[in-house]
Amino acid sequence: MRTNRRWLWIALISLALSVRLGAAAAWDWRFQGRLVFGDSASYWHLARAAARGEPFQYGDYGRVFRTPGYPLLLALLFLVAGDSPPFFAARLLGVILGTVGVLAAGRLGKLLWGDHAGWCAAFVAAVHPECVLSSVPILSEAAFCPIWVLHLACLAALMRFAQSPAAWTWAVCSGATAGIAVLIRPSALLWLPFAISFLAIWDRKALSSRLLAVVGGTAIVVLLPWWVRNYSVTGRWIWTTTQVGPSLYDGCNPNADGASNMDFMESAVENAKRALGEGATDSLAVEMEIDRRLRQEAVHWAATHPGSFLRLAVVKLRRFWSPIPNEASFNTFPINLAMAAGFLVVVVPAAVGLVLGETPRAALMICWLPAAYFTFLHMIFVSSVRYRQPVMFGLIVAAAPVFAKTIETLRSRRRERDLSETSANVVEERKPGTPPSP
Repeated sequence: MRTNRRWLWIALISLALSVRLGAAAAWDWRFQGRLVFGDSASYWHLARAAARGEPFQYGDYGRVFRTPGYPLLLALLFLVAGDSPPFFAARLLGVILGTVGVLAAGRLGKLLWGDHAGWCAAFVAAVHPECVLSSVPILSEAAFCPIWVLHLACLAALMRFAQSPAAWTWAVCSGATAGIAVLIRPSALLWLPFAISFLAIWDRKALSSRLLAVVGGTAIVVLLPWWVRNYSVTGRWIWTTTQVGPSLYDGCNPNADGASNMDFMESAVENAKRALGEGATDSLAVEMEIDRRLRQEAVHWAATHPGSFLRLAVVKLRRFWSPIPNEASFNTFPINLAMAAGFLVVVVPAAVGLVLGETPRAALMICWLPAAYFTFLHMIFVSSVRYRQPVMFGLIVAAAPVFAKTIETLRSRRRERDLSETSANVVEERKPGTPPSP
Protein backbone atom coordinates (compact mmCIF):
# COMPACT_ATOMS: atom_id res chain seq x y z
CA MET A 1 0.00 0.00 0.00
CA ARG A 2 2.82 2.41 0.89
CA THR A 3 4.56 1.54 -2.37
CA ASN A 4 1.42 2.44 -4.33
CA ARG A 5 1.16 5.74 -2.50
CA ARG A 6 4.81 6.47 -3.20
CA TRP A 7 4.25 5.97 -6.91
CA LEU A 8 1.12 8.08 -6.77
CA TRP A 9 3.08 10.93 -5.22
CA ILE A 10 5.81 10.57 -7.84
CA ALA A 11 3.20 10.64 -10.61
CA LEU A 12 1.50 13.68 -9.08
CA ILE A 13 4.75 15.60 -8.67
CA SER A 14 5.74 14.72 -12.24
CA LEU A 15 2.38 15.93 -13.51
CA ALA A 16 2.59 19.24 -11.63
CA LEU A 17 6.17 19.84 -12.78
CA SER A 18 5.55 18.92 -16.42
CA VAL A 19 2.40 21.03 -16.77
CA ARG A 20 4.11 24.07 -15.27
CA LEU A 21 7.28 23.54 -17.23
CA GLY A 22 5.27 23.38 -20.45
CA ALA A 23 3.40 26.55 -19.50
CA ALA A 24 6.69 28.33 -18.67
CA ALA A 25 8.18 27.32 -22.03
CA ALA A 26 5.03 28.45 -23.86
CA TRP A 27 5.07 31.79 -22.00
CA ASP A 28 8.75 32.34 -22.81
CA TRP A 29 8.11 31.52 -26.47
CA ARG A 30 5.00 33.71 -26.66
CA PHE A 31 6.73 36.77 -25.21
CA GLN A 32 10.18 36.01 -26.66
CA GLY A 33 11.86 35.78 -23.28
CA ARG A 34 10.89 39.33 -22.27
CA LEU A 35 9.47 40.67 -19.03
CA VAL A 36 5.77 41.30 -19.59
CA PHE A 37 4.74 43.27 -16.52
CA GLY A 38 6.17 46.42 -14.98
CA ASP A 39 6.09 44.76 -11.58
CA SER A 40 8.42 42.07 -12.92
CA ALA A 41 11.05 44.70 -13.78
CA SER A 42 10.96 46.09 -10.24
CA TYR A 43 11.36 42.64 -8.68
CA TRP A 44 14.27 41.86 -11.01
CA HIS A 45 16.01 45.16 -10.25
CA LEU A 46 15.67 44.71 -6.49
CA ALA A 47 16.86 41.10 -6.72
CA ARG A 48 20.02 42.23 -8.52
CA ALA A 49 20.57 44.98 -5.95
CA ALA A 50 20.18 42.52 -3.09
CA ALA A 51 22.62 40.07 -4.66
CA ARG A 52 25.18 42.84 -5.17
CA GLY A 53 24.75 44.18 -1.64
CA GLU A 54 23.50 47.49 -3.01
CA PRO A 55 20.75 49.62 -1.37
CA PHE A 56 17.34 47.98 -1.59
CA GLN A 57 15.86 50.78 -3.70
CA TYR A 58 13.89 51.04 -6.95
CA GLY A 59 13.99 54.34 -8.79
CA ASP A 60 14.41 57.76 -7.22
CA TYR A 61 11.49 57.40 -4.81
CA GLY A 62 11.57 53.71 -3.95
CA ARG A 63 13.52 53.17 -0.71
CA VAL A 64 10.55 51.23 0.71
CA PHE A 65 8.96 50.38 -2.63
CA ARG A 66 8.62 46.59 -2.25
CA THR A 67 8.62 44.12 0.59
CA PRO A 68 11.76 41.97 0.34
CA GLY A 69 10.34 38.43 0.20
CA TYR A 70 10.19 37.76 -3.53
CA PRO A 71 13.24 39.87 -4.54
CA LEU A 72 15.40 38.04 -1.98
CA LEU A 73 14.23 34.73 -3.41
CA LEU A 74 15.13 35.88 -6.94
CA ALA A 75 18.47 37.13 -5.63
CA LEU A 76 19.51 33.49 -5.22
CA LEU A 77 19.49 33.20 -9.02
CA PHE A 78 21.94 36.10 -9.31
CA LEU A 79 24.21 34.57 -6.68
CA VAL A 80 24.24 31.24 -8.54
CA ALA A 81 24.15 32.31 -12.21
CA GLY A 82 25.94 35.65 -12.13
CA ASP A 83 24.85 39.21 -12.78
CA SER A 84 22.39 38.46 -15.60
CA PRO A 85 20.61 35.14 -15.14
CA PRO A 86 18.06 34.27 -17.82
CA PHE A 87 14.46 35.11 -17.06
CA PHE A 88 13.61 31.48 -17.71
CA ALA A 89 15.58 30.57 -14.57
CA ALA A 90 13.07 32.57 -12.54
CA ARG A 91 10.25 30.72 -14.27
CA LEU A 92 11.89 27.40 -13.38
CA LEU A 93 11.99 28.59 -9.77
CA GLY A 94 8.28 29.34 -10.07
CA VAL A 95 7.69 25.83 -11.46
CA ILE A 96 9.33 24.28 -8.39
CA LEU A 97 7.50 26.56 -5.97
CA GLY A 98 4.20 25.89 -7.73
CA THR A 99 4.71 22.15 -7.29
CA VAL A 100 5.26 22.74 -3.58
CA GLY A 101 1.92 24.56 -3.56
CA VAL A 102 0.26 21.52 -5.16
CA LEU A 103 1.63 19.23 -2.45
CA ALA A 104 0.51 21.69 0.22
CA ALA A 105 -3.00 21.73 -1.26
CA GLY A 106 -3.07 17.94 -1.10
CA ARG A 107 -1.96 17.99 2.52
CA LEU A 108 -4.58 20.61 3.35
CA GLY A 109 -7.31 18.52 1.73
CA LYS A 110 -6.21 15.47 3.70
CA LEU A 111 -6.26 17.39 6.99
CA LEU A 112 -9.77 18.68 6.38
CA TRP A 113 -11.47 15.81 4.57
CA GLY A 114 -9.29 12.70 4.47
CA ASP A 115 -7.04 10.87 1.99
CA HIS A 116 -9.36 10.74 -1.03
CA ALA A 117 -10.17 14.45 -0.87
CA GLY A 118 -6.46 15.21 -0.42
CA TRP A 119 -5.59 13.34 -3.61
CA CYS A 120 -8.39 15.10 -5.49
CA ALA A 121 -7.25 18.52 -4.25
CA ALA A 122 -3.65 17.87 -5.25
CA PHE A 123 -4.60 16.58 -8.71
CA VAL A 124 -6.88 19.54 -9.47
CA ALA A 125 -4.29 22.02 -8.20
CA ALA A 126 -1.66 20.33 -10.40
CA VAL A 127 -3.58 21.05 -13.61
CA HIS A 128 -5.87 23.98 -12.79
CA PRO A 129 -5.19 26.90 -15.19
CA GLU A 130 -5.04 29.60 -12.51
CA CYS A 131 -2.78 27.54 -10.26
CA VAL A 132 -0.47 26.83 -13.18
CA LEU A 133 -0.51 30.45 -14.32
CA SER A 134 0.51 31.65 -10.86
CA SER A 135 3.85 29.85 -11.30
CA VAL A 136 4.88 31.22 -14.68
CA PRO A 137 5.20 35.05 -14.77
CA ILE A 138 7.94 36.72 -12.74
CA LEU A 139 5.49 38.08 -10.19
CA SER A 140 5.11 37.69 -6.44
CA GLU A 141 2.29 35.14 -6.92
CA ALA A 142 4.94 32.56 -7.82
CA ALA A 143 6.16 32.61 -4.22
CA PHE A 144 3.06 33.88 -2.45
CA CYS A 145 0.65 31.15 -3.53
CA PRO A 146 2.78 28.23 -2.23
CA ILE A 147 3.57 29.92 1.09
CA TRP A 148 -0.09 30.90 1.45
CA VAL A 149 -1.28 27.31 0.99
CA LEU A 150 1.41 26.14 3.43
CA HIS A 151 0.08 28.70 5.92
CA LEU A 152 -3.47 27.41 5.48
CA ALA A 153 -2.26 23.83 5.95
CA CYS A 154 -0.44 24.80 9.16
CA LEU A 155 -3.53 26.62 10.38
CA ALA A 156 -5.68 23.56 9.61
CA ALA A 157 -3.25 21.34 11.54
CA LEU A 158 -3.35 23.80 14.45
CA MET A 159 -7.14 23.67 14.57
CA ARG A 160 -7.16 19.88 14.28
CA PHE A 161 -4.54 19.26 16.98
CA ALA A 162 -5.41 22.21 19.20
CA GLN A 163 -5.67 19.98 22.29
CA SER A 164 -2.37 18.16 21.79
CA PRO A 165 1.23 19.22 22.59
CA ALA A 166 1.89 19.49 18.83
CA ALA A 167 -0.42 22.53 18.76
CA TRP A 168 2.42 24.80 19.89
CA THR A 169 4.59 23.72 16.96
CA TRP A 170 1.75 24.28 14.52
CA ALA A 171 1.06 27.70 16.07
CA VAL A 172 4.67 28.72 15.43
CA CYS A 173 4.51 27.38 11.86
CA SER A 174 1.22 29.20 11.23
CA GLY A 175 2.64 32.51 12.45
CA ALA A 176 5.93 32.10 10.58
CA THR A 177 4.27 31.32 7.26
CA ALA A 178 1.84 34.22 7.75
CA GLY A 179 4.75 36.59 8.34
CA ILE A 180 6.64 35.31 5.29
CA ALA A 181 3.47 35.74 3.22
CA VAL A 182 3.34 39.43 4.21
CA LEU A 183 6.99 39.87 3.23
CA ILE A 184 6.11 38.49 -0.20
CA ARG A 185 2.80 40.29 -0.68
CA PRO A 186 1.81 43.14 1.68
CA SER A 187 -1.91 42.55 1.12
CA ALA A 188 -1.67 39.65 3.60
CA LEU A 189 -0.85 42.03 6.48
CA LEU A 190 -4.38 42.19 7.90
CA TRP A 191 -5.18 38.51 7.40
CA LEU A 192 -4.26 37.33 10.92
CA PRO A 193 -6.14 40.15 12.69
CA PHE A 194 -9.11 39.45 10.41
CA ALA A 195 -9.02 35.68 11.03
CA ILE A 196 -8.45 35.99 14.78
CA SER A 197 -11.31 38.48 15.10
CA PHE A 198 -13.55 36.12 13.15
CA LEU A 199 -12.65 33.22 15.46
CA ALA A 200 -13.23 35.33 18.56
CA ILE A 201 -16.76 36.17 17.40
CA TRP A 202 -17.72 32.91 15.71
CA ASP A 203 -16.03 30.14 17.70
CA ARG A 204 -14.08 31.16 20.79
CA LYS A 205 -13.37 27.55 21.71
CA ALA A 206 -11.65 26.71 18.41
CA LEU A 207 -8.25 27.94 19.60
CA SER A 208 -7.08 29.15 22.98
CA SER A 209 -5.94 32.73 23.43
CA ARG A 210 -2.44 31.48 24.20
CA LEU A 211 -2.18 29.63 20.89
CA LEU A 212 -3.46 32.68 19.03
CA ALA A 213 -0.89 34.80 20.86
CA VAL A 214 1.87 32.44 19.69
CA VAL A 215 0.61 32.68 16.10
CA GLY A 216 0.54 36.48 16.18
CA GLY A 217 3.80 36.77 18.10
CA THR A 218 5.68 34.54 15.67
CA ALA A 219 4.40 36.57 12.72
CA ILE A 220 5.64 39.75 14.42
CA VAL A 221 9.07 38.19 15.00
CA VAL A 222 9.31 37.35 11.28
CA LEU A 223 8.26 40.85 10.24
CA LEU A 224 10.32 42.72 12.83
CA PRO A 225 13.60 42.89 10.83
CA TRP A 226 11.75 44.57 7.95
CA TRP A 227 10.06 47.02 10.31
CA VAL A 228 13.37 47.87 11.96
CA ARG A 229 15.01 48.33 8.58
CA ASN A 230 12.24 50.69 7.47
CA TYR A 231 12.54 52.67 10.69
CA SER A 232 16.29 52.99 10.27
CA VAL A 233 15.79 54.28 6.71
CA THR A 234 12.78 56.56 7.18
CA GLY A 235 12.57 57.29 10.90
CA ARG A 236 9.00 55.94 10.91
CA TRP A 237 7.39 52.57 11.52
CA ILE A 238 6.25 51.42 8.08
CA TRP A 239 4.52 48.05 8.30
CA THR A 240 4.76 47.14 4.62
CA THR A 241 5.82 49.75 2.03
CA THR A 242 5.31 53.36 1.03
CA GLN A 243 3.17 52.13 -1.87
CA VAL A 244 0.03 51.85 0.26
CA GLY A 245 -0.95 55.41 -0.63
CA PRO A 246 -0.42 55.06 -4.39
CA SER A 247 -2.10 51.63 -4.40
CA LEU A 248 -5.10 52.95 -2.46
CA TYR A 249 -5.42 55.97 -4.73
CA ASP A 250 -5.10 53.69 -7.76
CA GLY A 251 -8.28 51.97 -6.58
CA CYS A 252 -10.13 55.01 -5.20
CA ASN A 253 -10.01 58.15 -7.33
CA PRO A 254 -12.40 60.00 -9.68
CA ASN A 255 -10.97 58.24 -12.76
CA ALA A 256 -10.66 54.74 -11.32
CA ASP A 257 -12.31 51.89 -13.21
CA GLY A 258 -11.20 48.93 -11.08
CA ALA A 259 -8.05 48.20 -13.08
CA SER A 260 -4.60 49.51 -12.27
CA ASN A 261 -3.56 52.77 -13.94
CA MET A 262 -0.62 54.55 -12.32
CA ASP A 263 -0.46 57.44 -14.80
CA PHE A 264 -1.17 59.81 -11.92
CA MET A 265 2.24 59.18 -10.36
CA GLU A 266 4.03 61.86 -12.39
CA SER A 267 1.69 64.58 -11.15
CA ALA A 268 1.80 63.07 -7.64
CA VAL A 269 5.58 63.50 -7.59
CA GLU A 270 5.29 67.13 -8.70
CA ASN A 271 2.61 67.88 -6.11
CA ALA A 272 4.73 66.31 -3.38
CA LYS A 273 7.74 68.39 -4.39
CA ARG A 274 5.70 71.60 -4.35
CA ALA A 275 4.30 70.73 -0.92
CA LEU A 276 7.78 70.08 0.47
CA GLY A 277 9.35 73.21 -0.97
CA GLU A 278 13.02 73.23 0.01
CA GLY A 279 12.77 69.64 1.24
CA ALA A 280 11.98 68.45 -2.29
CA THR A 281 15.65 67.64 -2.89
CA ASP A 282 15.37 64.75 -0.42
CA SER A 283 14.08 61.77 -2.42
CA LEU A 284 13.02 59.93 0.74
CA ALA A 285 10.97 62.91 1.89
CA VAL A 286 9.28 63.00 -1.53
CA GLU A 287 8.54 59.27 -1.33
CA MET A 288 6.98 59.64 2.11
CA GLU A 289 4.97 62.69 1.05
CA ILE A 290 3.60 60.89 -2.03
CA ASP A 291 2.41 58.05 0.20
CA ARG A 292 0.80 60.43 2.71
CA ARG A 293 -0.91 62.69 0.18
CA LEU A 294 -2.30 59.92 -2.03
CA ARG A 295 -3.57 57.96 0.97
CA GLN A 296 -5.30 61.08 2.25
CA GLU A 297 -6.80 61.94 -1.13
CA ALA A 298 -8.11 58.40 -1.66
CA VAL A 299 -9.83 58.33 1.74
CA HIS A 300 -11.26 61.82 1.18
CA TRP A 301 -12.67 60.87 -2.24
CA ALA A 302 -14.28 57.70 -0.88
CA ALA A 303 -15.79 59.59 2.08
CA THR A 304 -17.19 62.42 -0.05
CA HIS A 305 -18.42 60.21 -2.92
CA PRO A 306 -19.92 57.15 -1.20
CA GLY A 307 -22.20 56.31 -4.13
CA SER A 308 -19.34 56.30 -6.63
CA PHE A 309 -17.18 54.35 -4.19
CA LEU A 310 -19.84 51.62 -3.80
CA ARG A 311 -20.49 51.40 -7.54
CA LEU A 312 -16.75 51.07 -8.13
CA ALA A 313 -16.59 48.36 -5.44
CA VAL A 314 -19.21 46.36 -7.37
CA VAL A 315 -17.12 46.72 -10.54
CA LYS A 316 -14.07 45.44 -8.67
CA LEU A 317 -16.10 42.55 -7.26
CA ARG A 318 -17.08 41.56 -10.79
CA ARG A 319 -13.48 41.83 -11.98
CA PHE A 320 -12.21 39.74 -9.07
CA TRP A 321 -14.66 36.88 -9.69
CA SER A 322 -14.67 37.06 -13.48
CA PRO A 323 -14.43 33.58 -15.04
CA ILE A 324 -12.24 34.97 -17.82
CA PRO A 325 -9.20 37.29 -17.77
CA ASN A 326 -9.91 40.99 -17.40
CA GLU A 327 -7.16 42.16 -19.72
CA ALA A 328 -8.01 42.06 -23.42
CA SER A 329 -4.53 40.83 -24.37
CA PHE A 330 -5.07 37.66 -22.30
CA ASN A 331 -8.79 37.28 -22.96
CA THR A 332 -8.26 35.31 -26.16
CA PHE A 333 -9.15 31.80 -27.27
CA PRO A 334 -8.26 29.24 -25.97
CA ILE A 335 -7.02 31.00 -22.79
CA ASN A 336 -10.46 32.38 -21.93
CA LEU A 337 -12.08 28.98 -22.49
CA ALA A 338 -9.57 27.19 -20.25
CA MET A 339 -9.88 29.85 -17.55
CA ALA A 340 -13.69 29.77 -17.58
CA ALA A 341 -13.79 25.97 -17.49
CA GLY A 342 -11.29 25.83 -14.63
CA PHE A 343 -13.21 28.47 -12.70
CA LEU A 344 -16.57 26.70 -13.00
CA VAL A 345 -15.15 23.24 -12.30
CA VAL A 346 -13.92 24.49 -8.92
CA VAL A 347 -16.40 27.15 -7.82
CA VAL A 348 -19.58 25.17 -8.54
CA PRO A 349 -18.62 22.05 -6.49
CA ALA A 350 -17.22 24.23 -3.70
CA ALA A 351 -20.48 26.16 -3.57
CA VAL A 352 -22.50 22.92 -3.65
CA GLY A 353 -20.63 21.62 -0.61
CA LEU A 354 -21.19 24.91 1.18
CA VAL A 355 -24.92 25.10 0.38
CA LEU A 356 -25.57 21.48 1.36
CA GLY A 357 -24.10 22.20 4.77
CA GLU A 358 -21.40 19.54 4.51
CA THR A 359 -18.59 22.01 5.22
CA PRO A 360 -17.32 21.84 8.83
CA ARG A 361 -16.27 24.93 10.72
CA ALA A 362 -12.56 24.35 10.22
CA ALA A 363 -13.03 24.11 6.45
CA LEU A 364 -15.11 27.31 6.44
CA MET A 365 -12.30 29.06 8.25
CA ILE A 366 -9.51 27.68 6.06
CA CYS A 367 -11.14 27.62 2.60
CA TRP A 368 -13.79 30.33 2.55
CA LEU A 369 -12.59 33.01 4.95
CA PRO A 370 -9.51 33.85 2.82
CA ALA A 371 -11.84 34.22 -0.17
CA ALA A 372 -13.89 36.74 1.80
CA TYR A 373 -10.75 38.55 3.00
CA PHE A 374 -9.18 39.02 -0.42
CA THR A 375 -12.55 39.89 -1.99
CA PHE A 376 -13.17 42.69 0.53
CA LEU A 377 -9.60 43.91 0.17
CA HIS A 378 -9.78 44.18 -3.61
CA MET A 379 -13.16 45.88 -3.53
CA ILE A 380 -11.13 48.78 -2.09
CA PHE A 381 -7.82 48.44 -3.93
CA VAL A 382 -7.54 47.59 -7.63
CA SER A 383 -8.99 44.26 -8.67
CA SER A 384 -8.15 41.57 -11.18
CA VAL A 385 -8.27 37.82 -11.72
CA ARG A 386 -4.57 37.88 -10.87
CA TYR A 387 -5.32 38.73 -7.25
CA ARG A 388 -7.72 35.79 -7.01
CA GLN A 389 -5.07 33.16 -7.64
CA PRO A 390 -4.26 32.45 -3.95
CA VAL A 391 -7.99 32.10 -3.24
CA MET A 392 -8.40 29.35 -5.84
CA PHE A 393 -6.21 26.93 -3.90
CA GLY A 394 -8.55 27.13 -0.92
CA LEU A 395 -11.62 26.74 -3.13
CA ILE A 396 -10.07 23.69 -4.79
CA VAL A 397 -9.72 22.14 -1.35
CA ALA A 398 -13.33 23.13 -0.57
CA ALA A 399 -14.45 21.37 -3.75
CA ALA A 400 -12.30 18.27 -3.12
CA PRO A 401 -14.83 16.34 -0.98
CA VAL A 402 -17.47 16.82 -3.68
CA PHE A 403 -15.01 15.45 -6.26
CA ALA A 404 -14.14 12.52 -3.98
CA LYS A 405 -17.79 11.74 -3.27
CA THR A 406 -18.69 11.91 -6.97
CA ILE A 407 -15.86 9.53 -7.86
CA GLU A 408 -16.89 7.11 -5.10
CA THR A 409 -20.53 7.22 -6.25
CA LEU A 410 -19.52 6.42 -9.82
CA ARG A 411 -17.34 3.56 -8.62
CA SER A 412 -20.17 2.17 -6.49
CA ARG A 413 -22.57 2.27 -9.41
CA ARG A 414 -20.04 0.54 -11.62
CA ARG A 415 -19.49 -2.18 -9.00
CA GLU A 416 -23.25 -2.66 -8.64
CA ARG A 417 -23.64 -2.90 -12.41
CA ASP A 418 -20.82 -5.41 -12.71
CA LEU A 419 -22.27 -7.43 -9.83
CA SER A 420 -25.75 -7.47 -11.37
CA GLU A 421 -24.32 -8.53 -14.74
CA THR A 422 -22.36 -11.34 -13.07
CA SER A 423 -25.47 -12.51 -11.20
CA ALA A 424 -27.50 -12.49 -14.41
CA ASN A 425 -24.86 -14.59 -16.15
CA VAL A 426 -24.84 -17.12 -13.29
CA VAL A 427 -28.64 -17.43 -13.40
CA GLU A 428 -28.55 -17.85 -17.15
CA GLU A 429 -25.97 -20.65 -16.85
CA ARG A 430 -28.10 -22.50 -14.30
CA LYS A 431 -31.26 -22.60 -16.45
CA PRO A 432 -32.19 -26.20 -17.36
CA GLY A 433 -32.06 -27.16 -20.98
CA THR A 434 -29.60 -24.48 -21.88
CA PRO A 435 -27.37 -25.82 -24.67
CA PRO A 436 -23.68 -25.82 -23.88
CA SER A 437 -21.56 -23.10 -25.31
CA PRO A 438 -19.75 -24.05 -28.51
